[in-house]
Amino acid sequence: MGSFPIFLSSILCCIMLPEMTGVELLRRVKSFPRLRSIPVVLLTAMEDLESKNAGFAAGADDYVTKPFQPVELCLRLRGLLRLNEYHDRLEEVDNILKSMVAIVEAKDVYTKGHSLRVAQLVAAMGREVNLEEEKMETLYRAGLLHDIGKIVVDSGCLNKPGPLEPKEMAVIRRHPETGAVILGQMQRTAPIVPLVRDHHEHLDGSGYPAGKRGQEISFLTRLLSCADVYDALTSDRPYRKAMPRESALGIIEAEVAKGWWDLEAFRLLERVVEMEEGYGHAGVNY
Repeated sequence: MGSFPIFLSSILCCIMLPEMTGVELLRRVKSFPRLRSIPVVLLTAMEDLESKNAGFAAGADDYVTKPFQPVELCLRLRGLLRLNEYHDRLEEVDNILKSMVAIVEAKDVYTKGHSLRVAQLVAAMGREVNLEEEKMETLYRAGLLHDIGKIVVDSGCLNKPGPLEPKEMAVIRRHPETGAVILGQMQRTAPIVPLVRDHHEHLDGSGYPAGKRGQEISFLTRLLSCADVYDALTSDRPYRKAMPRESALGIIEAEVAKGWWDLEAFRLLERVVEMEEGYGHAGVNY
């Protein structure tokens, strides 16, 4: 088993084999991480549901009943290979995006881990209101990638210990739009573009980059904004030390009163960080 070539594109396996069943062989094959994603088709003359369920449980992707037409087998394999290629491309996109986040965090030494913490926190907030799976995935991914636009911002600007000059602030404030442009190029990240673009908008219209207000800002974006602000306040920055939880929540509540953040989003944030006492930066897994 250890000598399986890594260039396998698919595996055809009969259920009835001389020394073990095809299901047992399949379990062994799937125990090797490098082989787990390879499509497997089981060939069988048996029609019983129990055998098929055992095969699928072991990791089979399809069944072909013998006797079969060669064209049928070719069509099944072609469909599985196309699906596998699609998944490989999605994984490649995800890896590229993760690398870009790592570059951003390497440039801004004070925000290492910020994106992951925001993703974990905002996902926990979404769970509190029983968001459907698709929206949960959107929230989590937006949390991971909300600051990706900072990849074009100079590290000296990101790490400056004192107040930013107006020109420097203008550069920083372009990062939501830059992130939206980057993520808008890929179908996989298209759903999170509005969240990334709008996470610094305020309900009263005083935010950036577009000065959106009220219903122009989605509920998911409002959740993301609160999670982002909370983690920023409870993390070290070049110009200040991390704040304790109570102080951070107090500041955000005051900004809710000013008309910046959504009250429901703040209450969800408050509930989650109180439940996850010491969320601080242990985080909550999605």
